[in-house]
Amino acid sequence: MKLDYTYGLIKEILTGEKDECQDEIIAIAYDTRRIISGKNVLFFAIEGTFRDGHDYIDEAYQKGVRHFVVTKKSV
Repeated sequence: MKLDYTYGLIKEILTGEKDECQDEIIAIAYDTRRIISGKNVLFFAIEGTFRDGHDYIDEAYQKGVRHFVVTKKSV
């Protein structure tokens, strides 16, 4: 499924904050094992009972993801 959203628009929808980033988001991911190319992917770091998506942010970044939705601030 192709998405027709920019990162800036998604950020505004989720947080109410304006963002001028016009990078097109064509896919979303929450499992780094399914990311082949991270270009134009938005990664959701979801906290679960057994795993925390925040632990996989570095791996997603290594696969080319540059846009993330997180609930924890990085240290």
